[in-house]
Amino acid sequence: VTAAAPADGYTITAINTSVLRLPFMTRTSYDPRRDFTYIIGISSLTSGLVVRADAPWKSFAEFLNDARANPGAISIGGPSGGTNPQIVMRQIAKQKGIEWTQIPYRSVAESSNALLGGHIAAVADAAGWAPYVNSGQFRLLVIFGSARTKSWPDVPSLNEFGIEVAATSDYGLAGPKGLEPQVVRTLHDAFKEGMHQPAFVSLLAALEQEPIYRDTNDYAAYVRNQIEAQRRIVDELGLKSD
Repeated sequence: VTAAAPADGYTITAINTSVLRLPFMTRTSYDPRRDFTYIIGISSLTSGLVVRADAPWKSFAEFLNDARANPGAISIGGPSGGTNPQIVMRQIAKQKGIEWTQIPYRSVAESSNALLGGHIAAVADAAGWAPYVNSGQFRLLVIFGSARTKSWPDVPSLNEFGIEVAATSDYGLAGPKGLEPQVVRTLHDAFKEGMHQPAFVSLLAALEQEPIYRDTNDYAAYVRNQIEAQRRIVDELGLKSD
């Protein structure tokens, strides 16, 4: 809708990594390289790998070692369809020479229930599992991304294990192509100010998102890099459907 809207500043959309990846997987009505004006980067959705608190793995290193020693034996629940958590686990397996079994679930609530019931060994997904981690029922082994989070500062990120992935869920805002620079500045400044409002900060915390501000130029550069990264991921993992 946004890609085809008038370039008047009244129609904008949230952009995440999946939006940038999808055109390389299947036919879409938009091309992220030419159909949007990128305005501002705002946040990153926290995702990670969790196991039950009584699981034998006390760390991500132990989890990797066990998976390496027992190819295909560890079952990991999560979303399917070329989503970020699924791709992260495939990238880890490829980089580390590991095999595990990924089980698709329709929601993180469904996969979390399966983990609670002992039907799977772990869940790799966005932080819908947070209440179980905070209550002590799940153990968070690793954060998908390049940095630790404020919510769980003691939990390492993938980068600390020498694992680099390009499927984190960073969010930003974009409008149709051809937005006037003054319109872009006005929108950028308004949303930047809004990022400091207590209601927005509280909302991000409730959604387990970390604020990540990128100005217009930085966000456009980030998107360009991500588009190329997503193209490589689709090629490397064979995700193209047509």
